[in-house]
Amino acid sequence: MSCAIAFAADSRVDFAELDVTLQESVLDELDHLCESSVPFPARTFIRDFTQDQADARHCLFLRLAYDADINTLLVLGIPITPAVPAERKRVAVS
Repeated sequence: MSCAIAFAADSRVDFAELDVTLQESVLDELDHLCESSVPFPARTFIRDFTQDQADARHCLFLRLAYDADINTLLVLGIPITPAVPAERKRVAVS
């Protein structure tokens, strides 16, 4: 299924507050959703995913609505959550 993507006014503000790398991740995730053959779980739903950057892990939540009449996925909001430190890789010492 392929669909258009639109941003509600509130989500535009949320999106602008993200750094560029996270903005790109959001757009990639939206593209993935719109190109997927899997139907959306409901008319409105939340899609969550993580993005690792340097030494932090960002948990992103996209509040979405799908309007079948105009075949559009509407971004309602992107709640900003604090980043959590990424787990450090442990190196075994023998």
